[in-house]
Amino acid sequence: MHKKVFLSVPRGLYYKMEPNQWRPHGWKYRLAWIQKGNCRVLFDNHYGKADHYHVDGQEIPYEFTTVRQLRLDFINLVKKFGGPV
Repeated sequence: MHKKVFLSVPRGLYYKMEPNQWRPHGWKYRLAWIQKGNCRVLFDNHYGKADHYHVDGQEIPYEFTTVRQLRLDFINLVKKFGGPV
């Protein structure tokens, strides 16, 4: 059994876990920007799907490199669509 370490981020969370076929890098994450009840930007990698993000409901593949880059990509995309970052 591995220990999960949760790290808070402005609008989401991520934690280190055992690598698997969906998360070969060993990171589980979910970062979301919700505006007026609508999910505008979402980065996640849930079971059954590889790394990807959503913009206004459209799913786009994402190439995860580091947690730092993930956070930067999320913040930049939220800024691009007028979000409060």
